[in-house]
Amino acid sequence: MTQEHPHVWAAEAIRRVGASGPQTPTPLRRLPLPALADIEVYLKDESAHPTGSMKYRLVRAMFREAIAGGAIGPGTPVIAATSGAVATAGAHFASLLGLDFTAVVPARTPGEALAGIERAGGRAVAGGGAAAGRGAGGGEGVGRAARWPLPRPFHRRGAGDGRVG
Repeated sequence: MTQEHPHVWAAEAIRRVGASGPQTPTPLRRLPLPALADIEVYLKDESAHPTGSMKYRLVRAMFREAIAGGAIGPGTPVIAATSGAVATAGAHFASLLGLDFTAVVPARTPGEALAGIERAGGRAVAGGGAAAGRGAGGGEGVGRAARWPLPRPFHRRGAGDGRVG
């Protein structure tokens, strides 16, 4: 996205994030059970989402909230301490907005999860500071990433102390 007023950027970013992927409920697929002809069983097909996971909708909502609240803006690097489906979805949305995405992952994160993060446009860094997996972005570890702004999209005053804020 181009350089422009932060409010214009935010409006366009929210539109892009909202327009990404299916706009309908997760599709249901009928599971035929010939032995139980009187019972209809349906399965939610989460693979219909662009990142193939139910976490896609959650992360989309988190990005919308963080953009609307000002935690993510033009050029904000996005860092998440997660691996797998949340990291892949985060990388997808950050890439959609032209933002850098780094997943701080456990050192033993499977190569398949690391590859998914990279395919979605992100990079992975092992929690101990060494780069995780192959092609995961070099030697920048957690110490460098921790100085970047960390969006906290669902943080609210009084969260966790029983008060509503």
